[in-house]
Amino acid sequence: MIWIWMAIGCVDYELSRRTMVDSYIQSSREAGVDILWVVDNSASMFEEQDHLALHTAHFTDYLTRVPVDFQLGVITTDLAVESPGRLVDDLVLTSVSERFW
Repeated sequence: MIWIWMAIGCVDYELSRRTMVDSYIQSSREAGVDILWVVDNSASMFEEQDHLALHTAHFTDYLTRVPVDFQLGVITTDLAVESPGRLVDDLVLTSVSERFW
């Protein structure tokens, strides 16, 4: 009897799957590349944060080996800080920076 009630209750909802694709054309890398990492620093994302920290050095090593000028900044989703949306430590890493993580 419960199964019949559950089956009838579900007919009001329709599910559909949509695929969305964002694309753009970058005219050239000669002018440089701006990279902004938005890190969700909520407690539920600790595994993803650990994964990001583990692989950040690989990413920055790659950036230093390719012939492109870049700027890399990091912000978080934390709204309980003095200035939400500001770069972490007001730090922008560039292709000529001496400090990487």
